[in-house]
Amino acid sequence: MVLKKAYIIGYPLEHSLSPAMHNAAYKELGLDYSYEKLELPELTAKNIDLLREPDCLGANVTIPHKKTAAKLLQSSAIDKLYGSVPDTGSLNTIVNFNASGRLHGHNTDGLGYMHALKEDNIILTGKKVILFGNGGAAQAIKPYIDKETKYLSIATRNSPRPDIASADIVINATPAGMFPKVNETILTDLSGIHDGQIFIDIVYNPRETLFLRNARSRGARVHAGWKMLLYQGAHAFHLLTGIPFGKIPVDIMRQTLLAKLA
Repeated sequence: MVLKKAYIIGYPLEHSLSPAMHNAAYKELGLDYSYEKLELPELTAKNIDLLREPDCLGANVTIPHKKTAAKLLQSSAIDKLYGSVPDTGSLNTIVNFNASGRLHGHNTDGLGYMHALKEDNIILTGKKVILFGNGGAAQAIKPYIDKETKYLSIATRNSPRPDIASADIVINATPAGMFPKVNETILTDLSGIHDGQIFIDIVYNPRETLFLRNARSRGARVHAGWKMLLYQGAHAFHLLTGIPFGKIPVDIMRQTLLAKLA
């Protein structure tokens, strides 16, 4: 019997790996919890109200609903936004606080991103960073990058192309290259890529995107998006369940994630 449930809200969700990752952790901890997909082309207040049920832990929110979810919670008299969410207007985790029906909006993308970089010993301090994207994910990680370096440039579809050759670190925070559009990349001119640079993608499926393959072929170091998915998920797991981060079976979540990406 399932005692508690949580959701991943987004559209489309056919290839989402979050349910497998979270359900594996529930099983490892012996919890009668279930993490399910809630695939919604549009997100409404009525959908959000499903998360207020006493048996619901809450939900993770992904493309394209991160900003809509934040607006819906912000417009409610009983719900609250935390951390970077009031400033960025984007969230990825909604917690049914103490099963009270009052919803708390958080964003673990930035925290998970920095956790992943730390694990790979990638240091942003004093580095010249170019960040492609201005959506929910980009807005979530930007404040964390700003804390580490003064040299951050934002590149969007309508902005002039940045000088890639002068960058130390180049980050793709757009969906470009995400399955099934694996032949897409935000960066088609490879002439500025060189040895000594680090290229980072937040896209996790495929495990290595065309953006990263191109960078690797020209001698740059690469960092794949699945680690950010892992750690944002682990931090969201902590918020949804209340289980201390140190007791979350991150290794089980990692094994499950990599098996799905194999």
